[in-house]
Amino acid sequence: NPLKPFLTIQAAINALPSSNAIVKVLGGTYSEVPTSGVVTITAKSFFILEMSGCILNGRMVITASSSVFVNLKSGKILNTGNSRTLLISGGSNIQINGGEIENTSSSTNSYSLTNASNSTFFNVRFNSQFRNTIDLSNCKFSDCKFDSLDVSLFRTNSSNFHSCEIESQNSIGLQTQNAPNIFEYCDIKGTAALTNEGNFQGYFYDSRIEGKTSAAMAIKGTSAELFFKDCDIIGFTD
Repeated sequence: NPLKPFLTIQAAINALPSSNAIVKVLGGTYSEVPTSGVVTITAKSFFILEMSGCILNGRMVITASSSVFVNLKSGKILNTGNSRTLLISGGSNIQINGGEIENTSSSTNSYSLTNASNSTFFNVRFNSQFRNTIDLSNCKFSDCKFDSLDVSLFRTNSSNFHSCEIESQNSIGLQTQNAPNIFEYCDIKGTAALTNEGNFQGYFYDSRIEGKTSAAMAIKGTSAELFFKDCDIIGFTD
């Protein structure tokens, strides 16, 4: 029955076939008590989860899936625990549209987004009390905002950022990128905007790169490969 109501988001997902399905979530706040606050999408294809205006108090895990679209417009996934708010693993063509993905834990294992590959994000705001992202590859971000207390983007590889705001309040904006990323029309801020502990590769076009309390870039060793075109690079001086 396509109009059958369910008490939890997970129950609706579990009741659907593995492909060509849509879940429409009514506006409200969901705690997903039977699954400890976790919504899991596993082995789905051509799957749409419509959560516009909804708040999920917990986490979302998308694994072994392809062509999954999650619409969070005006909604939020809010995680307050020592874990990762959105984990994408082993999938392709995952699309997240709008809304906020937030982690309010200050633990060193707490991130807003982890492990995503071959995923696309439109107009999403990522907030974290620790780091926003770790271990991303081949992703596309458009009109997104990243705001964190610690490093905002960490170990992000072969990804494209267009018209994004990337800021760390108390640390580094970008750190240790091991394969080339492309930044176009981006605003990158941190105590230092860019730094590396190992390899660092990136292409920057028409972007602003600002160190708020120190040099704009702190690059160590000879393993950095950076290209800048039509960028404003601003470092702090006493």
